[in-house]
Amino acid sequence: MNSRVLGTFAPLRRLSATAPNSNLKWGLVSDIHFDERVLDRVAECGEWVVETFRLQTVSHIFVCGDVLNTRDSVHIGALNEAMKWIADLSRVAPVSVILGNHDTHLRDSGSISSLDAIAQFQNHLARTRLYKEPSIVVIDGVQCAMLPYALRDDALARFVHAHFPDAESKRRAVAFAHAEIPGAKISRRVDVSRLLSSAEISYTHRLLEDHRALETGPAEVSQEKPASQRGHYLDGFKMAFSGHFHVHQCVRPEIMYVGAPLQHHFGDAGDPRGVLVFDPVRNDVQRILNPKWDVFRHVSVSSQADMDALLTRTDFRGKAVTAVVTEPSLDRNRIQDIIRDLGTISSRVQPMWLSKMTARQQFNVSVGDRTSSGTAVPLRREEWLSSMVQNFVHSALSTSPMSFQSRCIAAGERLFSNAQQGKGRSGGGANVSNARGFVADLKRVGITNFMSCKGEHVLEFSASSDAVWMVTGMNGAGKSLIMEAISWCLFGKLLRSDMAIKDVVNDSCDAESACVVRVSFGNGFEIERRRNRSSRVNQVTVFQDNVELSRFSKGTVGASDEDISLNLLGIDFDTFSRSVIVSEEILSSYFASAGHKDRVLFVEKIFGLGDLDDAHIVCRAQLRQTEEAHERARVQLLEYRRVVRDSEFEFQRLSSSQQELQLHIAESQTMVSTMEGKLAVLQTGLQENAAQSDALFSALSISGVTDGDGDGDAMNMNDVHPLQRRGLLQHEAQRTHVHQQPSSLHLKRSLFLDVHSAFAAYIQKWQRLEDCIETQGSPVVVAVHSANQRLHDCLVSVRSSCIPDGNETPVQCIQNAGQPQPQPQRHESIAELRKRRFTEIQTRNKQALSDFQATLTSLSKAQARLTFLQDEVRRTNSQMSTLLEKSRDEASRISTQETAVSDLADKKNELEFWMEALDRGRKSSGPNADVPATLRSFILKSAVETLNKILAEYSALLFRNTTIPLTVKLDSQLKLLGDIGKRSAGQRKRVDLCILFALFEVLRLNATFQPRFLMLDEVFDSLDDNGQLAILDMFWDLTSRFGSIFVVSHSMQLKALDSRSMNRIAVSFDARCGTHFQTVVHMKKTVEKMLPVESSIEKQL
Repeated sequence: MNSRVLGTFAPLRRLSATAPNSNLKWGLVSDIHFDERVLDRVAECGEWVVETFRLQTVSHIFVCGDVLNTRDSVHIGALNEAMKWIADLSRVAPVSVILGNHDTHLRDSGSISSLDAIAQFQNHLARTRLYKEPSIVVIDGVQCAMLPYALRDDALARFVHAHFPDAESKRRAVAFAHAEIPGAKISRRVDVSRLLSSAEISYTHRLLEDHRALETGPAEVSQEKPASQRGHYLDGFKMAFSGHFHVHQCVRPEIMYVGAPLQHHFGDAGDPRGVLVFDPVRNDVQRILNPKWDVFRHVSVSSQADMDALLTRTDFRGKAVTAVVTEPSLDRNRIQDIIRDLGTISSRVQPMWLSKMTARQQFNVSVGDRTSSGTAVPLRREEWLSSMVQNFVHSALSTSPMSFQSRCIAAGERLFSNAQQGKGRSGGGANVSNARGFVADLKRVGITNFMSCKGEHVLEFSASSDAVWMVTGMNGAGKSLIMEAISWCLFGKLLRSDMAIKDVVNDSCDAESACVVRVSFGNGFEIERRRNRSSRVNQVTVFQDNVELSRFSKGTVGASDEDISLNLLGIDFDTFSRSVIVSEEILSSYFASAGHKDRVLFVEKIFGLGDLDDAHIVCRAQLRQTEEAHERARVQLLEYRRVVRDSEFEFQRLSSSQQELQLHIAESQTMVSTMEGKLAVLQTGLQENAAQSDALFSALSISGVTDGDGDGDAMNMNDVHPLQRRGLLQHEAQRTHVHQQPSSLHLKRSLFLDVHSAFAAYIQKWQRLEDCIETQGSPVVVAVHSANQRLHDCLVSVRSSCIPDGNETPVQCIQNAGQPQPQPQRHESIAELRKRRFTEIQTRNKQALSDFQATLTSLSKAQARLTFLQDEVRRTNSQMSTLLEKSRDEASRISTQETAVSDLADKKNELEFWMEALDRGRKSSGPNADVPATLRSFILKSAVETLNKILAEYSALLFRNTTIPLTVKLDSQLKLLGDIGKRSAGQRKRVDLCILFALFEVLRLNATFQPRFLMLDEVFDSLDDNGQLAILDMFWDLTSRFGSIFVVSHSMQLKALDSRSMNRIAVSFDARCGTHFQTVVHMKKTVEKMLPVESSIEKQL
């Protein structure tokens, strides 16, 4: 790898080789990680970094990698903010940017990076240089090695060695890198209360131990490669600064991690963040803390009091808080609500086992690891399984949304919980005394008439617990009797495959005597099994605190044995006989010689993976129910939608009908208005006819006589022409008669009005004629007579029309006065005129009345139709309102049903995921070979890694001082690596013992059954002295974690052990063959004078 820098960059300021300035300050920042998800917070931190370097008046700024957060794709908003940030830095001082692993798109090359945009903005970033390959530059008179990230650091080592061939030149240079350095801390927990109150911490690189003293929790340490193979090229520099790990730390006196300027996730909680200011002349470092570094918080909730105390935590406002719940009975949802109400920007609640899980706590407990009390504390079974579920989901669904991952984790935990509850319902589910499982701390074994033991004998183990018990004796002395008794009592089976169950009864006892074995544990449980010689079945009884548990005695003995094995002990006989009590016969056909299927099944039993099959059954049932419920909900949703569609269609129909009714109403209202106008016209016409009648009547009245007043319009009868006077007299007589007969006049009033008009015209004409007579004389007389005759005819017509009957008329009175009779011809003409005029008026009135009545009828009908239409509109509006209300209800139901369908679909997806994840027959690897496709294969992969770590430790112990040291290791198929078959019997024995101890340790950490004892029956007698001594030394160390270890042996090599080894033998006893089982003889743990084993036993007996 050469030192060429790709791209064209403007020259940096202060690149001359002049002597270093005595007042130099360089600003260092790393791992800011511009991410679109928290872009605002990162941008705010970037502004603080720029302002801090401005106030410190730095002469150069170094960015040690990871400006961005992803290598696969770059969010345009994040890239834009990153470029703006670099531009702002360049306005303060020249900037040197080193590529980090998150800035490159290729794992093994920096040729393509997200920061290539710097080269595209030369006008704005002229004072910025990007280092994509190793380079040597001189900045402010100091030689600097710029070492960007490289997947294989051997090329970097060669580059450094080529440019710094001697130690002296290297000690004058400063290195800037982005590297993984062995021994560096990936994360750590710091006691925030012990931090300095000032936001600025200043120290030299030699005083970092003071800052390191603030650490209070365990740190996760990088151990990818040994120091000799990785990161060693940074040794020897005057000072080396690196990015990559976010924790600010000093790995070695001259190598320092810059650290991130802000907290990125909950794993950073409690770790202060900031930037560095380095003086290359004085070689001291000043750290300036970000005033807003404290974003993520952890709080422990272990009781109701802790929950109540959360209500007063005002310091959580604006923070992201994780509540670690250490008490399973507390309501996590309530805790979540409390934290959210405190004004936090993010909140989550986790069980203790999900937040504090480490690889060592999951499986790998070193041979020498102990708690303060000297006992390794295994995880609870549900805690371990929950952690496996969480890790598997995160790896299998790494590309899925976090919400779906969380739901799948919760679904998996529910499945296993339901599976356990189902087992509890079917088998009784006894309550063990320890929440971690059935802790089998062996305290007492009572044996009566069992095999070679005649009579009753009680073996007490509580007095010398946590010790190595050596059981020695000759062949056939009954050394294995205790192991057989425990195995038969717990499971009803014997370790020796060639022995029948009926042979457990002592041959010397009588027929009435019973064979009884009773095993007592420290948790209060006792299991007793008995059998009579005459009986062919066993009787098993379970006691808890001396009280019989009848639920384990119901049904057949086989059902009781299965119930005890699964629901009380949590282990079956096959696993028990291959991990807790192991004989030479079993060890000879142990793990190494077993087939792949047998090895997998055995490891599955060790890890308790039978729960996966139970969970798979529960998952299948729940998936079937969920699919049925989802189908029902989907059909119901379709029905709701159909009802809504029908309602919408009906609503549209009613709306259209309403519009039509509104049009009809408008038409009807127009018709009513038209008819009302027509009625008004007809009424006006009738009123005009009545007015005409009144005018005619008034015209026929004699002025002055009729009205009874003396106005100037009154006529003097002496001044009137005789003919006119006669007409007036006749008219007066007619008028007088009319007034005398009002009822008759009322009947003829309409006709009289018509005639009155004509009469008034004649009167006017008559007056004009008189005027003509006075002026023209005789020629006019003829015309006057003619007019007088016509007037006479008119009066006759009036008289005839007004006085149709009666004995005496006004005409008669006039005739008695000497007036001449009218001529018959003229009377007939007037009669015809009267008849014709009367007929016309009558016809016109009838027609007007008929039109009036017809119009009135139509108006009534139109008004009735208008009322009907208005009622229809009101009814339609009521129906539409009802439909609207129904539609709202259906819409609410649809919303609820859609939510239900969505929830069921999510649950279905979750269960389908677990159906595949829990399927035993599915291929162990998915499309990505690195990610197991099933939870079973995921756990087995983790199990292999864990077993290999433990096997490596036991191999170092058991193969020391051997000619060919071996390291026992398993492959992914649980097959031993190496040519084990070519090894000697002793070496293969050591291999089997390594696997035995490793599986026993894993069993205690993960299985429900957690034994505090281990029994080995002649499993290492064939080993040489060194092998036996190594095993005994190892036994003594293991008792502090495992409890008691029982070793059955007839080896006489024990007497050759030195006093140190003898002190490690806590108890030794011998079992004499014969019909009587000898009393166990104890030997004290500490002896003043060492004696051979045989002598001590003989002396005690």
